[in-house]
Amino acid sequence: MKRKSVANLLILAAVLIVSLSFAGCNLIDNGVQLDDSAESRKVSTAEAEENKPTEFTAVVVVYQDPDSVVTLPVGAGGRYRTTEETLVGAVISSTGWDALAGAGVSMSNVTNFALDSPLPDGSYPLTGTNHSDIEISLENGELMTMKANGQLEGSFPAAAEVTMNFSSTGNTIVNIQGTLTGLFVWYVAYLNPSQPPYGYFTLTGTYK
Repeated sequence: MKRKSVANLLILAAVLIVSLSFAGCNLIDNGVQLDDSAESRKVSTAEAEENKPTEFTAVVVVYQDPDSVVTLPVGAGGRYRTTEETLVGAVISSTGWDALAGAGVSMSNVTNFALDSPLPDGSYPLTGTNHSDIEISLENGELMTMKANGQLEGSFPAAAEVTMNFSSTGNTIVNIQGTLTGLFVWYVAYLNPSQPPYGYFTLTGTYK
């Protein structure tokens, strides 16, 4: 009887040892999985940070080529369409994107606008929409192209506020998007014929 009890105890002890061995393996395996999972999260976070868009702000001054402008009346009511216009200039300052500093800028515009009845000072209230094809030529020879669409509002022949959203086209390897705001000024050309109309714009956006 005692021998049977001892045998039973030995069997129970063997079962416990085997069970604990398997439990230990599971704990170790789970520990490895947790470590691997944590490492994966670190890698994913690092990749997300690496692919995160970078913010930038650039100030651009562009001058109108008077010979490039073609404006036609559209119906009645003081409505017009500028079918061709070229502005050429440069980035005069850039924050967050050093490669833009000093880059050349060219804008080709198509503008639909309306002139309301003249005000007592002789100016005409102006409202309209604008589409621009923008090229930025970096000093290293790279060319970035963007399209922009938006609105303008002001008075002619003084100035108009311009607000447009822009984004890079398929020809540009860098993904760029943002907002262009600023003034387009005619008035200086009337004060000084040798001074062409110009735009003073700020581009605020991201690139990656």
